[in-house]
Parts: sequence; C-alpha cells; structure tokens
Amino acid sequence: MEEYKTLRAPASDEFTEKRSRFIGYAQPVSTQVEAAAFIERIKKQHHDATHNVFAYLLREGQLERYSDDGEPQGTAGIPVLDVLRKQGVTNCAVVVSDEPIGSPLVTEPPIAVLMNKPSLKKFEPTMEKGGLLLYNSSLIDEAPTRDDVTVVAVPCNDIAEQLGNSRTANMVMLGAMIERTGVISIDSAMEALKATFGPKKEHLLPINRQAMEAGAAAARA
Repeated sequence: MEEYKTLRAPASDEFTEKRSRFIGYAQPVSTQVEAAAFIERIKKQHHDATHNVFAYLLREGQLERYSDDGEPQGTAGIPVLDVLRKQGVTNCAVVVSDEPIGSPLVTEPPIAVLMNKPSLKKFEPTMEKGGLLLYNSSLIDEAPTRDDVTVVAVPCNDIAEQLGNSRTANMVMLGAMIERTGVISIDSAMEALKATFGPKKEHLLPINRQAMEAGAAAARA
C-alpha cells in the first residue's frame, strides 16, 4: 500500500489580528463529497463570518480545490492550499473563517484625556456628568466650561520640555491620569513599557518614568 501523509484527527485553532478573529478548521477527508460536507458544515457554523476561505487536497485524481470567498483573487484560498502542499499532506480539507471584533461605542465617557483644542471641543460636551476631564493646558488655551465634571489642567508639553524631551508629553499626561484615577500604578505602567520597548529601547525607560512622575505631581498640585 502506498504511504501518504494526512491528518490523524480533526483540529482547530484561532488567532486575532487587526481587530479580526480568524478560526481555522482542518479535517481528514478522502472524497470530494466528504470535503464538501465538511466545508458546508463550517460555513453554516460561521454563517455570519466575513469570509469562509477553504482549500483541500485529495489523493484520488490528485485533486486540488480552493476558494477565496470574496477576498481578492489568489490572496486567501491559494495561500491555504500552499501550506498544505508545503507540509506534504493530502486527503485534507481546511476552512478559515474570519469575524470582525467589535469595539464598544462610548457615547458618554466618564474620563476624558484631551491633548489638543479640537479634542476638547469634540469630547467635552459628551462627557458623563461627574466625570474626570484632564486637558493639556500647554496646547489648550481655553479652559473647559463644564461645571459638572472634575477638570484637571496639566501643562504636558511644558513639563516635557523641562525634562529635556518634548516627546514625553503623553507620558506626562499618563502620569496625571494615574494619579487622579488610580486605575494602575506607575510601576505597572513601567513594566508594560519595558515589555514593549525591549532591550534596544531600554535606555528610554528612565525619562518616561520621570515624565509620569512629573505628571502625577502636576495633577496633585
């Protein structure tokens, strides 16, 4: 009997990228009927998916089939088929379904961090009563007018300039927000920055901590 490589059992996996969730399913099949039934089952399971891309390979007749399911031609189904080819598997069908990940729409934010005048004009009127409004008084020369929210002025750019690095203005504001809300600690924020920066940018950590601490001090004043 001629040997060949295929799947031992059905399998699935998923990952998220750019606000889309991709779910992949793979199943051993030996005929077109089996492949079609598997693909149809996944399509029904993910009937609201943006796309249900598939590809399969069969030993019988050396058959190959794929579908981009509305994606630009050759950009979805063929890459899936190429993976199967490169892995040397046959009698196998794969379906990849993708779904958008929605973001909650906040219509009345309880906290607003506003770095420039256009942002102030746009978001101040929408804020929840009793909320917290932090604004960059270095760039916004008109104070907020709401009297039913807590307003905190933070001269982010001025503080950043005093620290010798104008690019840390956003870190100044982050420190002010941490001070006023307590949602996280500066130490926790620094751990996140350290993981994001990596070894190559580790030298930037001290100035970012200084900026956050200066922002926190400004918010206490």
